[in-house]
Amino acid sequence: HSMADEKWEQQAQTILHLAGSDPSGYLGRLTATEQQTLDEFRDKVNQAHQGHGWTDADLLRYLRAREFNLQKSLKMITNSFAWFEKVKPESTELKDCRAVYDNGSALPFGHDKTGRAAMWFFTKNHDPKLGGAAIQNA
Repeated sequence: HSMADEKWEQQAQTILHLAGSDPSGYLGRLTATEQQTLDEFRDKVNQAHQGHGWTDADLLRYLRAREFNLQKSLKMITNSFAWFEKVKPESTELKDCRAVYDNGSALPFGHDKTGRAAMWFFTKNHDPKLGGAAIQNA
């Protein structure tokens, strides 16, 4: 085995171990440190983006994505708020995404819990040439 193979095997074993465990980082399963980081993250997000309406479960997705690193999570969510402000996905209509709908890459799936339109995406039908138009029009 090469060093890369051994490293990959160690990572795979870690992932398999975690998959069978009850991981922290989720509502109801936060460590004291994670809860403290969530509280601080929520306070900072609320100060910067009043009225955003995101739940602790929403905020935890950002924290988990950045391994509960507060600064990296703040940067990530700030970029998300900027994207939402620029693109305004809540106002996207089917006609705006018609090309990806017509080729079977995406289908409407009702609405999420906040009332935003939701779509299923099928990557096997994905055409990168059409995706740009959908994103641009979103």
